[in-house]
Amino acid sequence: MALGKLITAVSFALCAIAPVSAFAQQNVNGCEIRPQTYCGAADLHGANLQFAHLYSADLQKVNLSKANLQQAQLYSSVFDGADLSNANASGANFVGADMLNTNLSGANFSRANLKGANLTNADLSGANFRKANLEGAILEGAKLEGANFEGAKTQGCKGCP
Repeated sequence: MALGKLITAVSFALCAIAPVSAFAQQNVNGCEIRPQTYCGAADLHGANLQFAHLYSADLQKVNLSKANLQQAQLYSSVFDGADLSNANASGANFVGADMLNTNLSGANFSRANLKGANLTNADLSGANFRKANLEGAILEGAKLEGANFEGAKTQGCKGCP
């Protein structure tokens, strides 16, 4: 394992178990782990961000494929053009997030809160939204092939099946 990947793995492992204040101002692969951060185009592939507080963050074009985002607080964040394919975001909070043109294929959003999120033109193919809250979300132009919306709250959702 390359030294950079080892440091990233250790830093994100600490992120998952430490209180938020313990890793404030931590910089990992060009992404400062704190609310309202800017992480444009950072490579966080496979990162463990379980329980992370990154609300109102600019995560445009970030690679979060296969990342662990369980129970993360990502509300009001911007993910435009990001890759969250095969990420585990079960129980995460994406209220009001902008996820335009985002790759969410194969991702797990079960029980996640995406109320009012904008997923216009996102790739949701094979994604799991079982029991997720999509009230008021926008999925217009999104690829929905094979996506699971069983038990999801979709009142007021534009483009939901």
